[in-house]
Amino acid sequence: MAKQRQEHESSGFASLIGIVLGFVLLVGGIYLLGLATGAPEELKAITFVLGIFVFSAAFFIPMNVIGHFSKK
Repeated sequence: MAKQRQEHESSGFASLIGIVLGFVLLVGGIYLLGLATGAPEELKAITFVLGIFVFSAAFFIPMNVIGHFSKK
């Protein structure tokens, strides 16, 4: 039982690292694309804020689903 719980915690940590890296790559890629195309500062700021909202949704929705199914 303890081994199963440890595996569950480590897989949650790995998915958290994956989500954070995905967020960094997404926002960084959008920002670099804005730099390469010469986008105005307002557009880069808007894409950064939208990236934060996408990250929060991509983070909290799976965590709520995992929390819902892990309650037994």
